[in-house]
Amino acid sequence: MVILHVIWMVCFGFFLGHTALAEEVKVSSQIDQYHISPNHPIKGTVMITHDEKLKVDPTSFQLQGKPLSVDFINDTKIAPSSPTTVSIYHFEIEAQPAGLRVLPEISVKVGDQTYKSAPSTYEVSAANSPEPSNSNQQSPINQPTQTQNPSSAPVLKLEASYEGPTPLFPGQRGKLIYRYAYSGDIELSKENLPLFEAKGLLKIGEQQVKDYQVGNLNIEEITQVVQGDAPGEYKYGPSSIEGRAYQEDYLGGRNYSKTKLTAEAPIVTVIVKPFAEANKPASFNGAIGKFTFQVSSQSPSQVIVGDKVVLSIAISSDDIGALENVSLPDLCCQPGFSGMFRLGDLPPAGVIRDSTKSFTVEMRPLSTAIKEIPSIEFSFFNPETQQYTVLHSKPIPLAVVPMKKQAGEEEKKSDETDKKIVPWPEIPTKPPAIEIESNFILNVADLYNLYFGTWWVLLLIPFGVGILWFQEHLRIHLLQQKKMVKIKKSADFFAEAFLEEHSKDYYHVLAHALILRLYEHGIVPSSDVDAEMLPKEGIAGEVRAFLLKIEEQRFAGGVDLSKGQIASEADRLFKKIGKS
Repeated sequence: MVILHVIWMVCFGFFLGHTALAEEVKVSSQIDQYHISPNHPIKGTVMITHDEKLKVDPTSFQLQGKPLSVDFINDTKIAPSSPTTVSIYHFEIEAQPAGLRVLPEISVKVGDQTYKSAPSTYEVSAANSPEPSNSNQQSPINQPTQTQNPSSAPVLKLEASYEGPTPLFPGQRGKLIYRYAYSGDIELSKENLPLFEAKGLLKIGEQQVKDYQVGNLNIEEITQVVQGDAPGEYKYGPSSIEGRAYQEDYLGGRNYSKTKLTAEAPIVTVIVKPFAEANKPASFNGAIGKFTFQVSSQSPSQVIVGDKVVLSIAISSDDIGALENVSLPDLCCQPGFSGMFRLGDLPPAGVIRDSTKSFTVEMRPLSTAIKEIPSIEFSFFNPETQQYTVLHSKPIPLAVVPMKKQAGEEEKKSDETDKKIVPWPEIPTKPPAIEIESNFILNVADLYNLYFGTWWVLLLIPFGVGILWFQEHLRIHLLQQKKMVKIKKSADFFAEAFLEEHSKDYYHVLAHALILRLYEHGIVPSSDVDAEMLPKEGIAGEVRAFLLKIEEQRFAGGVDLSKGQIASEADRLFKKIGKS
């Protein structure tokens, strides 16, 4: 009896398992009740709920034993972690007279089995109404816009253009623009936008999107600011988009048009022209536009050799965008600075306020022969005249005095005659007596050599074998350890940063540890990014602001960093990322 009971339970469990598996696939069908009218084809939808591993055969659909043509719409997962998928297909049947009608069961093959939907009813209204328009897949151009006349034909157009200086010089900026013009609600299924790849140009910032209307057309304008980089002629295009119009029914479902809408924009050409080599000043370092230039001293007019002298260099322009690429003139290469002043190793970072970019420069005079801070040369390229302009600052008087000796400082003198001579110790004339040990009597066995010296040496053989066994296993273990690559995590880099607190790599290791920490917790898509590329919101924004503040302090000059405060803030951010 016990055996029969066990067999019954096993069979019952097997039956339940197969029943549960069979219930994983559900097929439902319905007629789209939106504007059904006589003498017009009737549209419907089939929804199949199944495991993602089971494939739907689109050629197996049948209605009353006859093949049914369907259009695939999309696959939607119930949840990201769930294998359950809903596949949606559209179909069309012949027109029906007005009245209450029955949609027969629809069969379809899913995996290795065939499943059927339950019959359903629908009503064909006697009132005539226009047929809605439809579309296909992917993201809409924008959200549904103004209400359109259903009978009006949808419109889709694309315009590509470049706005800015022509030609473009390296460091100069312009805009690449796409404009979508459309009427009604359109969902795009394909976009080919080579203009935004901007090969040969540098992208500045993120794309800007603006929506507005012109007459009955909705316009979506997408702009990307770019900067000239490598000289050359760059062609982008042709550009194209594809999509379908749609209308929503009262359930929020979309009825898609069979007519595909396409739009194409011609090739856009951008020319980046190199700077002229003729009459190029030696001080030119890429500044392009129109600028004014001023240098002033923040230090007293008299300093001691080696004292710090602080200069303020201000470069102004009406075009704030042109100031972004302005760099500090190379002082080390200008007349009067080399050998007379010691400059910092890192160039100071400029700060832009209003229409001026300011630099703070620290230097130390090395000689009392210095009578002034020499004139500083700044040059730029004017794209309008395509010529160079050279500006010079006025020399700043500076008196450098020698360093004074400290009071009470005396030089120590040594006199070799005052040195005390220590005599060598006297050697005794009579050496001490040497004790000679007594002789031992030899045995007969002492006249012959033993093969191993002594029989006790045989005990070393097992010990030697053990040592050889240990060496071989140690060699294999070390080889295996070499093959294993230890992947350092953010915690390893974070600890390493504080071990190198007095090293020049301290800040780089600390920044890498925080960015890697963001990547490990899925906050940023990659750990190989700079601080400026981090998002500006959330914990990533806090890390970005913290790292940029450190960089600004390091290169601004005249600011003493508090490593204790940096360590405390870094530890707080590191722990906060771990909790996010």
